[in-house]
Amino acid sequence: WDATQSSGVVVTPFSVPGSLAEKGMTGEVVAAEVQDRLLALQQATETVRAEESYEADWGDEIKLEIPQTGVSIGELQRWLRGWLGRRTRVSGAVTRVGEQLRITVRVTGRSLSAFSVLSEGPEQYLDETVKASALALFKHTQPYRYGVWLIRQSKPEEARAAFEEASNEQVGSEREWALIGLSGIAGQAGDFKRAIGLLKDAIEIDPQLALAHSNLAEFLRVEGREEEAFLASRTTVTLLRGLNHGKVASSAIPDRLAKQEWAQAPFLADGH
Repeated sequence: WDATQSSGVVVTPFSVPGSLAEKGMTGEVVAAEVQDRLLALQQATETVRAEESYEADWGDEIKLEIPQTGVSIGELQRWLRGWLGRRTRVSGAVTRVGEQLRITVRVTGRSLSAFSVLSEGPEQYLDETVKASALALFKHTQPYRYGVWLIRQSKPEEARAAFEEASNEQVGSEREWALIGLSGIAGQAGDFKRAIGLLKDAIEIDPQLALAHSNLAEFLRVEGREEEAFLASRTTVTLLRGLNHGKVASSAIPDRLAKQEWAQAPFLADGH
């Protein structure tokens, strides 16, 4: 049971040229740098979205795993988690290509198709190349978080492009979340009609998205559409009190509930 519930990211040591390992840049060191970068990106993109709603659910665990010799209980547990769980496994290699070092990062997991990302750079800038590889991996596996990261880096146009790409190409839960991201950018630009339309598109895909209903209520209120806003707020409250909390993180529910209940108060006082 523990194995079937496991998620997160496991990074294993990379293969590296002997000349690089002799300088201290071993496979474990490269893998640890990838792990550190992924952890930093994860922590920088925390949102109200519930972890389990991600197609590739990383949970709160991104760790380095160094294989051992023999078959221990720990090795057996890792094997079961890899087979039955939803873990994302990251491995890779550093190779020389002329004057450059190429980093190939391979990613596999039950919740996504296997893929590889490539990054190249001079040996003296290996750290930057590792960061570029980790960011490319993050973009591919966590498109919503990647868009959020760009927004928080004050890159709204790049974020818009990332969300548009995700909304056009992604399937499953990532598409509707990309629409929520686009609606936020539209709202920040003052285009509330577009923001409302995007949120309605997201709700059509998944009516259980409490954040979409919550944001819709706010934009409708700005547009002076009070009765529609009231209905969106009421739906938000119902979803937040439901079994899966409308796919909102548990820690964010009290504030969201209080805000939406406060927004409904004038209507309820008038007997609506």
